[in-house]
Amino acid sequence: MSSYALPFPGRDLAEKELSYDPCCPRIPEADRARIVDAAWEKGCAAARDVFAQSGGSADFFAICKANGLTVVERDIDFVSGNQRYFSDYVAGKNCVTLYLRSVDLWAQQNKMTRMEAENLILSHEYYHFLEWNKLGLKCASLWDILDAAQRVGVKIHIDVSL
Repeated sequence: MSSYALPFPGRDLAEKELSYDPCCPRIPEADRARIVDAAWEKGCAAARDVFAQSGGSADFFAICKANGLTVVERDIDFVSGNQRYFSDYVAGKNCVTLYLRSVDLWAQQNKMTRMEAENLILSHEYYHFLEWNKLGLKCASLWDILDAAQRVGVKIHIDVSL
């Protein structure tokens, strides 16, 4: 594997991501860091489990195959509106589609090979697979916030009346 910096925000930007959620104003500001910490740790624990179960392997093509997740490659640059898509996970079908021309552009921009980029993107999509099949929907906006808040003892009232 070549030397590159992962082109993803780290823990320090997770709280900013929470601020984009439409439910964020309902969370007391003093509790947000604890909620982000709990959600972040859930993701870290899932990653540790994946690596332990795979014998320390970071080959997400093999990890996906071993866990019944199909990977389909399409030779297109998938752009919709102003957004470029590198992959999609389809819940219920346990299928990830990689958009290879989009992945190529992203790999070049981040100074990595296509295989490194595909593997990194698959690691992201594999987490969505885990959410749907093992962890529960923990990044599904409202449910993620409520779950993390509950684990750190923060009570949030959501009025769902119409």
